[in-house]
Amino acid sequence: MLASAGTDVSLWEIGRDEPLQQLQEHGAPVSALRWTSNDRVLGSASHDGSILLIESDGNMFDTLRPVPNEPSVAVPVLSLSWSPGSRYLAAGCNDATVRVFDLQRRVQALQLRGHRAGVGAVAWNPNELHVASASSAGEIVMHRVQGSVAAVSRATHPKLEEDTLPPAVSCLQWAPFEPTKLACAAEDGQVSLWDMEVEAQSSSPSTCFAEHADSCSGLAWSLISHHVLASCSEDSTALLYDTKIGSVVRRFNADVALTALAFAADGVHLACVTPAPALGRPRPSSARSMILGVVTWPGTDSAQSMARSCSTTCAHPSRRRSGPSRRTTSLSPRLPSNVPPRGR
Repeated sequence: MLASAGTDVSLWEIGRDEPLQQLQEHGAPVSALRWTSNDRVLGSASHDGSILLIESDGNMFDTLRPVPNEPSVAVPVLSLSWSPGSRYLAAGCNDATVRVFDLQRRVQALQLRGHRAGVGAVAWNPNELHVASASSAGEIVMHRVQGSVAAVSRATHPKLEEDTLPPAVSCLQWAPFEPTKLACAAEDGQVSLWDMEVEAQSSSPSTCFAEHADSCSGLAWSLISHHVLASCSEDSTALLYDTKIGSVVRRFNADVALTALAFAADGVHLACVTPAPALGRPRPSSARSMILGVVTWPGTDSAQSMARSCSTTCAHPSRRRSGPSRRTTSLSPRLPSNVPPRGR
């Protein structure tokens, strides 16, 4: 199952030309889509301040909203990340905060501070103890969300040129098998790797790639190869990195800007989103397209790709289990990790 969104949210079955379900509940463009690790619930965030909770069959069963700091002022949501146990949802917001929702109680449980600008990227660590967030001012913060809640590590993304401001960080992804390694993508095209140790003030990344010629718009780790990282950019390229040797091992050219990227659970298929119809298929000017590529690793045949047209600005496949085992902890008392919809 693949979810995509523009102003509406669509659920797709790979291999079909038309979506299985479409929801038009948001009042503004969708900014983020994320499945829970158990694939039961899709979170869809929008600039209108709403977060829709959608079951895999397309049933929308609840809507979350950040508690505003000022009455009657909606807080645009820019990014989402589920906890590994699927109980908690972190939302990066335009007011420079991260809100953490408890899906069992359907309430906002925490409000995390530490940024000076809107939080365009957020990622829950596999250890479930920390949440990383990054802002349009280039700040990267690691928050402890259990016990004594605090910002425990900070960094600022490096600049490509001395006389410029730090670039906005557009994507964050923790390495699934290395809980202290964080990958970051920046709007100046850089992709960087950080060792985010608790109580450490990271001054520079351990590795930095400057292969993209335009804003880096998507980032994803493979769940079957510990060292493979993928990125895409508005420069029309998608790259595969071997982070162990620190080099690019595959480059794909889509001939059109790429705006989002995600691995399927098999670690072999890669979905990329384009801002215009792929492969020349006639569509309205507002349409988006999605390229579903078969990724090949070094030493294998070159990749083949196909296109599926849809109206989308972001995409996220459901992930049928592969990768590290998940465990569940609680921000307060320990409770079961399931996410039962209301009325069930």
